Amino acid sequence: MRFFAPYLSSELLHRIDLARACQADFFRQNPRPDLKPAFGWLEFGVFTGGDERASPGTFQIEKKEAEKDGAFRVVVRLTWRPPDGPGFWHVAAIVVPEENRFVVDNVVFLKDENMSPLAPAEWRLSEELSQGCEGPHWVGYGDRQGSQKPPEN
Repeated sequence: MRFFAPYLSSELLHRIDLARACQADFFRQNPRPDLKPAFGWLEFGVFTGGDERASPGTFQIEKKEAEKDGAFRVVVRLTWRPPDGPGFWHVAAIVVPEENRFVVDNVVFLKDENMSPLAPAEWRLSEELSQGCEGPHWVGYGDRQGSQKPPEN
């Protein structure tokens, strides 16, 4: 975060702070050290993806599209080199003007051929950061599979 924070919008930084507070609340509610947190965002890097995609080796900006609200959607190709050969995937950074400069306000994870056919076409980091949370409070996923919310007594 020290490296990326100057390039992130105040809104995205706020969402990240709320996610961190929610994570702390999760651990307060679930003190068992063997319990894996149910946060999807822990599986992803801010600009990367899950699993082997967490450490891209190279990137290339492929295109920039103007949005209606003055923002830009910047599509980036990320490449990694797993043991079975190189691969790539795409993300889109949503860039907005803030305090006389452009900053990243969101990251869109784009669907590609390596993802499950059941995966959504795309999803946003801002949505992933708030899953299972109400502001800084962990509330769980309700009946959704994988919920870590403790049972009510």
